[in-house]
Amino acid sequence: MNLNRINFFLVLIFIANFTFSQKKSMDLEKIKNRLFFRIYDKGSTNFLSENDIPVRNDILGVYSAIGLDHEKGFKLLSQQDIQSMGITEDSLFKISKSNLDNKYKNNLKFNNIKGSEGVEVNYLYDESDIFISSILLTDAIQEISKKHEFGILVGIPLRSMISYSPMNSKNDFEKTLNQIFTFTINAYNDDESPLSLVIFPNYMTKI
Repeated sequence: MNLNRINFFLVLIFIANFTFSQKKSMDLEKIKNRLFFRIYDKGSTNFLSENDIPVRNDILGVYSAIGLDHEKGFKLLSQQDIQSMGITEDSLFKISKSNLDNKYKNNLKFNNIKGSEGVEVNYLYDESDIFISSILLTDAIQEISKKHEFGILVGIPLRSMISYSPMNSKNDFEKTLNQIFTFTINAYNDDESPLSLVIFPNYMTKI
């Protein structure tokens, strides 16, 4: 093979690689507004591992995984999917968090019930929305917590539900915990696909 032919093939390879890298970039731009993360409990680790799904474990007992929301459902992204986009996992998690923040900003309408000993339980439930419980990892819970001087306790019994109870004083932890846990365990036991019985105190996100 002569030098001219070698140069010609090198040019073709360069063009192919450049075109492919452009396509990856265009693909990310096209889908990035539909990237969200979904949370799973520790019982899902085998499923996530078997499918090579990268996860974050920013809080005890909960794993977050990135996925693509589309008309036919929600597809979790594998390590290979992420590598093909030419972007880091951290960057994708930040995009997903931003999308969740924007999705629920000023759009959270909690129901309120009065429990025993003056403790109230606020809950948000939407069986058609698979991202509701994921707001545990967004700024929304931080903003709610800031409105209560002594903090809140948060539960995520279902993927389609999040609940919280504010503490009325610094001495109210035990009775508030009892009330939110009672609500959480009842919701957890009544559903075919429960998420977690862990109660999160005044959580501050790391993502």
